[in-house]
Amino acid sequence: MADGVFAITDSVQDLAKFSEELSRGVSFVTDREDFCRILMSEDSVYRGSLEVWQLPSNYPSRLAEALVLSRFLARADLERDVLERIHSAPATNMFGKTVSAVQSVRRWLGEYSRDLAIEVDLDPTVGR
Repeated sequence: MADGVFAITDSVQDLAKFSEELSRGVSFVTDREDFCRILMSEDSVYRGSLEVWQLPSNYPSRLAEALVLSRFLARADLERDVLERIHSAPATNMFGKTVSAVQSVRRWLGEYSRDLAIEVDLDPTVGR
């Protein structure tokens, strides 16, 4: 009987801890702009004890997603930031090889264009 009481107490404590972590996770991303900036981050993002673990090899896909999101939000400032990052540095593929971020992002934008059924290209829409 005593073992059962401890098991229930441990389960309740585990559930309380999970609930606390979950509530902190819900507020990790403050808004769409913040989400866009997280996607644009080259490295993992830390906030308190929480982390968005971002592999270097998926950086180009995140930049493509950030570009799509910045345009959806009609935020020229975010779009400029994303385009600057795309054109400023190479990327690393999953084998650790340096590749062109521009070429990788173009490939991802082709995938997103097909999946979203909208034309998404690398040419800036800022100032159009």
